[in-house]
Amino acid sequence: MNRFEFIKLIIEKKTLDKEVYKKSLEVKNFPIARQILNKINGNINTDILLKSNNVVKVRSAQGSLIANLVNFLDDPLLKNETKKFIDDLVDQKLTGYSLTETEKVTKKTDTKNQQLMDELRILREERVRRENKKKTKNTKRKKDQNKNENDKAGALVTYLGLFFLFFVIPLSGLLIIDPSATLRQSTIQNNK
Repeated sequence: MNRFEFIKLIIEKKTLDKEVYKKSLEVKNFPIARQILNKINGNINTDILLKSNNVVKVRSAQGSLIANLVNFLDDPLLKNETKKFIDDLVDQKLTGYSLTETEKVTKKTDTKNQQLMDELRILREERVRRENKKKTKNTKRKKDQNKNENDKAGALVTYLGLFFLFFVIPLSGLLIIDPSATLRQSTIQNNK
């Protein structure tokens, strides 16, 4: 069983039951399927996503699942794969649903749907790569900007130190009155 057939099974059953969990172990090139099912099972948005025929409700449930569940996963692999799985599930449900109502799904339609799913996945991955590239550029730009500011601050401190070393300290020595001179005069007057 491939990923497309597994998602189709879930959509047809409209629930994550024992059979779906057993089949999750048989999905080729998708070893994380069972962990994903464990994460999304029991969530009200998952039930809406699987049982509702309303496109708006399905999309809303998709967004809520990603915002409230997926975004809080710590494991980056599980997080990305869960998001892809939910997106694929919704895409297949919405594109395949109208076909199953009007005509029987044939192998040719399944292949077309799989191709569409693959194209959507590729486009989504490219978008994520572009966003990560932009974030990397912005982070690099901020680091360069912070480095320039730190260099300027370091130069300012150096110049201030030199200023005090060569000008303020020598000049202050000229302005200080020798305190022992006043003591000598007072001790001389006391001895007379």
